[in-house]
Amino acid sequence: MRRKISYFLTSFLVLAFLMNVQAQNRGNILSFQGVDKALTFTPGAFGSGLDGISDLGGSASIFANPAGLSGITGLTVSTGLLSIENKWWENQHYRPNRLFVTLPFYLEGLYVPDPVNNGRLDSDVFFESLLDTSYLVSNPEMGLEHFSEAAADWQQKEAVSGLSHIGVALPVNIAGKKFAFSAGYASLLNGISYDRNTTYLTPHPGYVDYEMPAMADGSDTTRIDWYDFERLQKMNLSQISVGVGFEATENIHLGLGLSMYSGSSDELQIQDKVGYFDLIDQNEFIWSYDTMNTKYSGTADFSGSALKLGLVLDYDHFRMGLSYTSKMDLTKDWSYEETLTYLQDDTLLTSSTSTIEGQSILTIPASYGVGVQLMPVEKFTFLLSYELHPYGDSELSRDTLSNFSMGDMQAWVDQSIVQFGMRYQLHKMVNVNALYRSVPMSYIPDGSAIRDRGPEAVAYRFGLEVDLGMLGGIDLGYEIQDMKYQDNYYSNTNYSREQGTSFTVSYIYSIK
Repeated sequence: MRRKISYFLTSFLVLAFLMNVQAQNRGNILSFQGVDKALTFTPGAFGSGLDGISDLGGSASIFANPAGLSGITGLTVSTGLLSIENKWWENQHYRPNRLFVTLPFYLEGLYVPDPVNNGRLDSDVFFESLLDTSYLVSNPEMGLEHFSEAAADWQQKEAVSGLSHIGVALPVNIAGKKFAFSAGYASLLNGISYDRNTTYLTPHPGYVDYEMPAMADGSDTTRIDWYDFERLQKMNLSQISVGVGFEATENIHLGLGLSMYSGSSDELQIQDKVGYFDLIDQNEFIWSYDTMNTKYSGTADFSGSALKLGLVLDYDHFRMGLSYTSKMDLTKDWSYEETLTYLQDDTLLTSSTSTIEGQSILTIPASYGVGVQLMPVEKFTFLLSYELHPYGDSELSRDTLSNFSMGDMQAWVDQSIVQFGMRYQLHKMVNVNALYRSVPMSYIPDGSAIRDRGPEAVAYRFGLEVDLGMLGGIDLGYEIQDMKYQDNYYSNTNYSREQGTSFTVSYIYSIK
């Protein structure tokens, strides 16, 4: 509780300086968070191949670029398993200020208000012989790296595992031309989204995007409600892809496909009310505890489809792939159980439960990808690929409910993914590969000077491909992803970090 008090008052300090500054992100209510991560799932989970965009004859073409299907020489079946673990943590670092002489008690967690002083002026509590003396003096921890887990104020961990994909492709000669048809199912397991904010303020006193009230000038009080906010979405989205590849010439391969997305998400949002502040002027406020908790828990169903077009240019030592994914309307039908509870002095006074339902539609613009593979010598293959997802042009429409309108999903920005890597033939039956991916997020942190590109997650993937001859082949992959960024305010800096690891194993059987 001492930490919560200090969190809020740091944000409140912003009010005494400027009105048009950014304060701590309040948190974004249940919407389409995590969908962008699921839709940009790496093809590495779908079988052998450096990159699905520029592959020719690899099983990843079933899902990524149908033009690569025409390189398949025989009936090919692929399946695999996937395990993912994600971790989040955050450390808030405060900057002292000469205003508000009582703030050090709050900011350092030295003072916890006594409920008997509900409704009293802050100045009365502190300066009338310190009537409220429930404070504790302790030395702060020193020497911790800001982004480290040891310095974190809170941490969260989630893990999922299961079937990654099943795919089949079959080459067919029609009128002397080579075609290949495919169908596949992929489980997009990495769409886990988590958000937490222990100082969800409404209206927000220090940021215009959060319904910031006018500056308190002593003529009237402004009430600021304070919540402890938490949101978790665990998605189980799937992709069903059908496609056809066509060898136009020896060097030109074309493809057409359809990807259908569906699935569900277990969703949870909690808003625990800590209390409220009545702001009087720049140096006076009244604090009172008040506990009104709101919990939304339930499920959501997703559906949408998009066309895929592909091109692969193949030469002796050079290959290039192009992919296009059409615009898609992704529909979310949600049903939540809303539970309202009111407590006083930790005693339950009232409780009520109801069901709310609605539909939201996210229109995702068309996306593009280009990949290049260079094969300068027999055993080496080098890869460079680029994907553009113009999420900044996405449009969101949803039902607006009076009891579910405390905010909305932040506007997204465009996402451009860069990947490069290499494959080396260690043995005639064994290939090893290593890939690096740069994946910027689709959101902008508060206080960021860069407004058109989100924080960057970097990923390193290491793979092992084993050819078992007539028994097929096995592809093993291990990926480490790391992202860290800062939320910057006049009062404090939030050091946020997210890490993820994934392990994939795929089996590919092909009849030559």
